[in-house]
Amino acid sequence: LKCSGRELGVTNATAMAPAGLDSYVPHYDIFGQQHHSKPFKDKGHLKDLQISHPKWLGPPPAVRSRAELKQARHIARVPDISYDLDGDGVIGQLDYFIGRQFDSDADGRLTTGERRRADKALSGNYMDQFVRGLDSSGKDGQRILQKNGEILSNDSTAAHGFPAHHNAHVQPPHCTRTALKLSRTAELKGKGNEYGEILGQRCAPIDEPQPPNHKTRPRECPVSNIRERAEADHQGARVRAGLLPLSAPLNPGREHKTLGLGHIHEPAFRSRTDLLETRKEAMRRDGDELRIKGEETCGDYVSRRTEKLAQEYEFREPREVPMTLTRLKDQRRTERREYDLENFQLAMPRQYPRFSENPEVPFWLAHDAGGGRASTAPA
Repeated sequence: LKCSGRELGVTNATAMAPAGLDSYVPHYDIFGQQHHSKPFKDKGHLKDLQISHPKWLGPPPAVRSRAELKQARHIARVPDISYDLDGDGVIGQLDYFIGRQFDSDADGRLTTGERRRADKALSGNYMDQFVRGLDSSGKDGQRILQKNGEILSNDSTAAHGFPAHHNAHVQPPHCTRTALKLSRTAELKGKGNEYGEILGQRCAPIDEPQPPNHKTRPRECPVSNIRERAEADHQGARVRAGLLPLSAPLNPGREHKTLGLGHIHEPAFRSRTDLLETRKEAMRRDGDELRIKGEETCGDYVSRRTEKLAQEYEFREPREVPMTLTRLKDQRRTERREYDLENFQLAMPRQYPRFSENPEVPFWLAHDAGGGRASTAPA
């Protein structure tokens, strides 16, 4: 087969086949352009097909478009008038059903022989082998159903129905397909885990033995933490002070109680009201006892306050006469005076001679150094 570029509507330069290859024709893509990698295509195999004429020269097809195809299908679905067995001019559901039963060649129409056999069968008891109206209600409201292969009405029940399956007595291990799939998945997982454990044991690494260290063989000490030593010291201090090593609860009878399922036939308190009343009475009695004991030991607050103030005053009061600045000055003055009297003499004033002491000597001669002068000077 040989084709030129002019016949295909392209230029001679583009559609020119390689020299010496007459079976090559231009190759175009979907956009009408010559292919970029394969501009020519080999059509030599068409020479051996003995094609007398191309397809486009043949007769046109019966259906030339999709609209004509749909229209033809619609016309084909309309039954032929030969299916009108009751002669009312309309082909109903029953007419079409009976016509299809006698249409041997299935060409959509009844021939003369097929129509004759259909009329003959309808004149007999042919329709008795069919039951109609299974999905509709009758005039009297009775509904006809087909259940388990039997025709039933409102006043009838299925006597036999379909026979039991040959293995209906077998109880399947899985009731549903989902349960079967889950069981198979679990079985596969179990097999996989088992094989994985075996493979892990086979491929487990073997550790080289190492000398013992602080991790493999840790040192054992009686006190592993500083908090334990501090707690021991704290407990020892409590014991030395006369206390228990550990603190005890304030109310052991109540704090040591726990919830339980035991049953007490005759409890001490039959209701919560009795329990609360008893607790209130016990608290009131304890309060009265504590008050009486406090009055005996402590007394009134005013009395205790006055006694405390008196004790404080007696504690601060000095045992001897307190020294003050005035007393200190007076003591120093007295000590100085006594010291002066012990260590110094009193300076007497100068006395002049008096005439009354020596009346026989005249006063104008008393200062002479003569024999008759009496000296009145101090020794």
